[in-house]
Parts: sequence; structure tokens; C-alpha cells
Amino acid sequence: KTGSTYTYGGGYSLEYYKDNKWYQIIPLNEPVFDMMGYQIPSLSSADLEIDFSTYYGNLLPGKYRVIKELTLKSDSEKTVYAEARFDIV
Repeated sequence: KTGSTYTYGGGYSLEYYKDNKWYQIIPLNEPVFDMMGYQIPSLSSADLEIDFSTYYGNLLPGKYRVIKELTLKSDSEKTVYAEARFDIV
């Protein structure tokens, strides 16, 4: 939503694309994410670097997406999801 600030934490989920469908990948062990609240001001973006090997081991070649939950700062009841797709070859 333009003109809005969103917050997000360290958590994320990872999905794998197979047979025209996305499947959530179950972590090898229980993820531990920081409880910091990061902000993305209106008309801005954020770059994140994630080391998937900690919770998912070595990923096989294929199509993946990481999903982050964002909360509207002015209304914590409003949640949206952002995704970033990537390929491993």
C-alpha cells in the first residue's frame, strides 16, 4: 500500500515448485529467528541475505520462493506477504 510503512521480523518460509504447485519445505531443525522488528518506509525496499543451509541443508536444483510476512505499522491487524523467487541450477 503506497504511503504506508510495514514492519517485518527475521522469520520466513521456503517453498519448492514442482508439478505446477508450490510446496512448503519443512526445516531440518526448529528455526530460531531474532525478534527484532524491521521497518520498510513508504516507497522503499529492503534487501535480505538468507543462508538457507542452516535450516534446510543443501538445496537441490529447482525453483524456490522465500516468503516474508509484513505487517502494516499503523494497523497490526493488517498482514501481507512478500515473496522472492529464485532458481538453483
